[in-house]
Amino acid sequence: MATSNSRSRPSQPAHFAKRLGDRMAIAALAVVTGLSVLTCLGSQPRKNVPPEILWKIAPGMGDYWNREQHLPAIFAKRRLEDMSRRDVLRLLGQPGYSAVIYPGNTRIDIYRLSAKNDRSYRIDYEPDSKYVDDGKAHGNVIESGPCSCPTCATDAPSVLMETVHKTGLLNLENDATVPPNLKMSTLETQLGSGRIRSSRNMAGGMVWFNYSETWRIEKDGSPSQYFLADGHVPWRDAPNDDISGQHVGGWSVITFSPNCLTK
Repeated sequence: MATSNSRSRPSQPAHFAKRLGDRMAIAALAVVTGLSVLTCLGSQPRKNVPPEILWKIAPGMGDYWNREQHLPAIFAKRRLEDMSRRDVLRLLGQPGYSAVIYPGNTRIDIYRLSAKNDRSYRIDYEPDSKYVDDGKAHGNVIESGPCSCPTCATDAPSVLMETVHKTGLLNLENDATVPPNLKMSTLETQLGSGRIRSSRNMAGGMVWFNYSETWRIEKDGSPSQYFLADGHVPWRDAPNDDISGQHVGGWSVITFSPNCLTK
């Protein structure tokens, strides 16, 4: 004779509802746990993660990020000297500040090191026939100063890159020198008036008149680019602050990204 079980089996709808509720609870717990793990990983050094990856993601790790400590590990088994700029960019990413300096076609790249932005990492490049478009690294230093560009102003007068190229100043040979008759007024005739900065400073026991003129290169998106011409003369050769008659000492094309401060 069959006997009945005193513990009745739950009905199908109720049974499935219970199982669904259990699974949802487990899933919610997994999400919370996963977020906790990610938070912990974000606040502590991650083993087995290449230092160049930690370097690149550091700026997104909160309000107090600092990536200076990753530099020794990045170059522990690599020689930075003579490395092409293309290879350096693969390791470190794009710099916050980059300037190609003429004549000579040398380059300076500067990386911001922390949220505080009180120190920066500078790499110098020199032209090399093996790396026509990139140059090779020949020096680097951690500087006690921010990654910034005091001469880069978004409201500086603008000019097309095509117009800058027409001056011929970006097409000189690496061993070229400044044209002897190139004055600031010459550039203003070719590019229009730019933003002028000047100052008188003591250096080497002499007072110098330092001057520069900046044009913002029209370009969609970011980072921004600027064309800068500058020079300096002894104060006695500058009776006033008019720079139009002064000779151009050099010029550069600056690429500046939001990773650095604009002022």
